Amino acid sequence: MNSSIKINNPERIRRILQRICESNLQIFLKTSPQSHISIRGTTQYLYANNNPPQMLITKVSARGIEILRDVKNVQIEFSMMSTKVLFSCQLISITGNSLYVSIPEQLVSIERRKNTRYPTTIDNSPYMNLDFLNENYCKPLSMPVVPCYDFLKNRLRVADLSLGGFCVVSDFPIFQNQLEIGKIDIASKMILPMIGEFITPVEIRWVKKVKEHLQGSSGKAHITYKFGIQFLEDQLTNEKKQKILQFINIIDSAQAI
Repeated sequence: MNSSIKINNPERIRRILQRICESNLQIFLKTSPQSHISIRGTTQYLYANNNPPQMLITKVSARGIEILRDVKNVQIEFSMMSTKVLFSCQLISITGNSLYVSIPEQLVSIERRKNTRYPTTIDNSPYMNLDFLNENYCKPLSMPVVPCYDFLKNRLRVADLSLGGFCVVSDFPIFQNQLEIGKIDIASKMILPMIGEFITPVEIRWVKKVKEHLQGSSGKAHITYKFGIQFLEDQLTNEKKQKILQFINIIDSAQAI
């Protein structure tokens, strides 16, 4: 289970909220803890000396404003690198695409599990380039490559991602022979959309062949190859971990409005 810490000290709460306002941090609002709808907003300013003290949140979508129009209390969450912070507060007022909320009496800080996996989407997917595949891309059963796009020849789509490792998928059988359990690639490259790329050693931990029968195809099946890959922790620097966490924050909030 994820470990959590409750923060009740008023001064510490104000310092944390002041810091996220100065950073104009993106936050997510829900009308209740059970709601499946998250609404994006940006922390703008902490009015600590107002009576009552309140925080200004801006850049809320028109749809989000409509959902919040008749709501009195909201739950807010935001991420601070390796932790997620939650609190409940009163929605004081709405002005345009901005709203004012009260300062909470308690924050709950939840430490993210290292191995919690976050699924990616086709539209927002990282890729992994495995260096040792360079010499094999023209062999039978390998993926087709157009000469001007030969930089794609060893690029595999990342299906899910965590701080501990990731899963890559492919439809091409050649990778089943090349990605052997226990094999280490010292020059693999992780490519994270909108974040950047970095080189880091990885190890192949498991291989799985998935057969999915196609409906209405008279017994035909589609075969996908999945590979579990682990970061070598002693080689994963804090800078690389921060890039991974930044991308996890992006995919974790992709469905917010």
